[in-house]
Amino acid sequence: MEQSTKRGGSVAVKFPLSLIINSINSMNGYILLLAGQDDLAIEQLRKTLEIDPSFAHAYWELAIAHVRIGRFAEAISEFQRATTLSPSITQYKGGLGHATRAQARTRKRARCSTN
Repeated sequence: MEQSTKRGGSVAVKFPLSLIINSINSMNGYILLLAGQDDLAIEQLRKTLEIDPSFAHAYWELAIAHVRIGRFAEAISEFQRATTLSPSITQYKGGLGHATRAQARTRKRARCSTN
């Protein structure tokens, strides 16, 4: 990130283009999540991660989409990636715990229905 001073003393911050593009892609994915378009959100967020595989927040949003459609193993994997990349973000750890518990409940229900 660069800073340059403009006339009048104000400071303009220049962000790398890749960060701006990834932020827009990630926002598009999140908007699709809010609209209930989980499969499209997953597609959009995967495109984001192709550009920058270190963008932790996109893994978190991808994990949320997987949770919503019951793909708990995939969600757990994505939450783990987000947590590895940004270990100080507690919402990533919370999501990981939520997905792990949801997967355990689903497995327990499946065992009970087969007995």
